[in-house]
Amino acid sequence: MRCSPFLVFSLLYLWIFSPFGGWGAFAQTTGQITGKIRNTDNQEIPNVFVFLINTQNQKFQTSTNAQGEYIFKNIPFGQYSLTAFIAEKQTHEQDFLLNTQDIRLDVIILRDFENQMEGIEVQAQREKTFGITRLNAVENFGVYEAKKNEVIVLDDLNANLSTNNARQIYARITGLNIWESDQAGLQLGIGGRGLSPNRTANFNTRQNGYDISADALGYPEAYYTPPTEALERIEIIRGASSLQYGTQFGGMLNFRFKKGNLDKKWEITSRQSVGSWGFLGSFNSVGGKVGKVNYYAYYQYRKGDGYRPNSNFDYHNGFISVDYQITKKLLVNFEITKMQYLTKQAGGLTDRNFQENPLLSFRNRNWFKAEWNLFALNFTYQFNENLQLNSRNFALVANRASVGNLERINVSDFGGNRTLISGDFQNFGNETRLLYKYNFSPNQKIKNTLLTGVRLYQGTTTALQGDGSAGVDANFGFLNPQNVENSDYKFPNQNYAFFVENIFNISPKISITPGFRFENIQTYANGYYKQYLRDGAGNVIEENKFFENKARTRNFILLGLGFSYKHNNKTEFY
Repeated sequence: MRCSPFLVFSLLYLWIFSPFGGWGAFAQTTGQITGKIRNTDNQEIPNVFVFLINTQNQKFQTSTNAQGEYIFKNIPFGQYSLTAFIAEKQTHEQDFLLNTQDIRLDVIILRDFENQMEGIEVQAQREKTFGITRLNAVENFGVYEAKKNEVIVLDDLNANLSTNNARQIYARITGLNIWESDQAGLQLGIGGRGLSPNRTANFNTRQNGYDISADALGYPEAYYTPPTEALERIEIIRGASSLQYGTQFGGMLNFRFKKGNLDKKWEITSRQSVGSWGFLGSFNSVGGKVGKVNYYAYYQYRKGDGYRPNSNFDYHNGFISVDYQITKKLLVNFEITKMQYLTKQAGGLTDRNFQENPLLSFRNRNWFKAEWNLFALNFTYQFNENLQLNSRNFALVANRASVGNLERINVSDFGGNRTLISGDFQNFGNETRLLYKYNFSPNQKIKNTLLTGVRLYQGTTTALQGDGSAGVDANFGFLNPQNVENSDYKFPNQNYAFFVENIFNISPKISITPGFRFENIQTYANGYYKQYLRDGAGNVIEENKFFENKARTRNFILLGLGFSYKHNNKTEFY
């Protein structure tokens, strides 16, 4: 069979250029998608994540450049859903049909959250490595640009949360020293920058942004540690956090609790744990959203015998949080925390004792208890998308007490009256912060951020030391409460502070963040202590009582300057 050259040429032409076959089919079944993303001020937004998903569940992703532009190449024809998001902006979703070689979507505008309050959770917002990520430049009424910080995301950790295992939870945070003083995570002991981890005293320790330590000025020990089963994440900001949070050298440690499920009226979680040495743990929580109210509450109970004799413990902890969105602009939050525990203390060991048998115990009359009651009332008001006000009011009523033979471990316990040390803590405070985002000119690509605030704090610590009972039980009563044998003091403390920090965005990649804090600290000591002169048999032959009334006022000015260069989405120099 013969074919004319004209017929062959015609068939070849149709095969190549027809939309139903050959090269024409290839050229006509993929396309290119371009566009630009702006904010409400018609300014381009860089580093916006853009995703495409088609009906076959194929996924494509990219991000915008410094001019807010994005591009997808060689995308198969079909129906797609485009999603664009970045921190602190509303997520944009758009469906469209790709059926031409070039389509441009230039109507994408990302708006600020109308009701952005304490924080906005965006899935896949930040890249995480083994459960560790970083804070955004501005988050939860704090400025973290050019500051060393880490965020531990609890849901992404493979750790024993039922016992607050600090070695596992904080293992990936470099530069921390970790002590474990008990076997169930009753007290947290971590320190940074070479500082002592003892009861986390060198961190400004908070939950949901407000203080939880005994006395932030005079006695900053954290006897209360929130249960990690109730936490969403743990935020650690190093020394430069002093400009916003105060006087502790180590930085700020903030425990952020979970919120109630936004999609359910109620959701219940119950987790029971058992372990070695008689350990029993029970965690039970309920949360949800009903109308304008979001609520979350939990109760946790832990008990155990301990791996050494004389180290049993009994622990109770409860928490209630209620968020009420009164209007679109006003959010009110109320929280109550209650914790109490009693533990028997086995006492220390000498090096030789430990080498011979680390399970030894020479103390069977030593007890320790702590009770913590925390209250918080917070207000957040959004004037507009650029101006927000947050006021945190908090109060603590707490006590700690230890009774026993508190002599050095190489001194035997021959019975008799035990030493009782008691501390009561009552403090309250307010932190009010104003967050303002602005542009120097309409042509500026990214808004600058100004954060300013004040702190008012009043704390009173009462500390007594004297004789307790001669028994072996957990008796925390003084034999002579009106005139204790060793010391009786009150330590009133006051703190007034003003701070301001500003992020100047020189370009989408470069920022400068200066900061200033004025700190006024007033500490007082009123009370007495006693000195005894004893003979060789230990009998008291002379007693001296010394009264003290001291006052001290200090004023400090703290200055800071941060610089940040974001080379790309994964690399930052600061």
